[in-house]
Amino acid sequence: MQITRKMLTEWNACADGLKWFDLHFNEDGAEYQEILNKLAEQNEVDYAKWLLSKAGAQNTIFECENIIADSFYFAGKILVTNKMQIRFSLLVGGGIEAGDDIEAGDDIEAGGGIKAGWGIKAGGGIKAGGGIKAGLGIKAGGGIEAGDDIEAGEYGIFAGLKIKVCDWSLKAIVSAPIKPTNLASGFFVQKNGGEK
Repeated sequence: MQITRKMLTEWNACADGLKWFDLHFNEDGAEYQEILNKLAEQNEVDYAKWLLSKAGAQNTIFECENIIADSFYFAGKILVTNKMQIRFSLLVGGGIEAGDDIEAGDDIEAGGGIKAGWGIKAGGGIKAGGGIKAGLGIKAGGGIEAGDDIEAGEYGIFAGLKIKVCDWSLKAIVSAPIKPTNLASGFFVQKNGGEK
């Protein structure tokens, strides 16, 4: 998908975002993933979140053994045989699956589900359009939000690890249709349409 300056203007991109685009691309633009790659290279997480929200997920799959990067933004789905280790943010338009761990120093966000054979760990929040499932445990410095169930193995689910307990109800919210059975920390808020 080609993203042009005209498209960004029609999507009401902010002045700073347009200035960033003009600095790196001509008005004919570039392929969607090429823009996301440049945003990841510069750790421009807010611009990447905005672009993913406007352009949406793509039917592409990125498969590899490991991903070790500063930031990683992808429009489609990621399938990793072993681990993902991201220094800053991990943003994906589709789903994320890893055989071992998924780790990010800041946020982990996926338009689809997030699944790890071992653990999921984020210094910030974890957000998925689908479910979140880890074979061992889930740890988030902030909140955890899922469109479907949140499940973890014997190590449990911990939200708000970087938040004072008195602020959990504001900043360490765990949101899903059903309360996870092994939620160890955080403040649960049921999503609309879920069962108690």
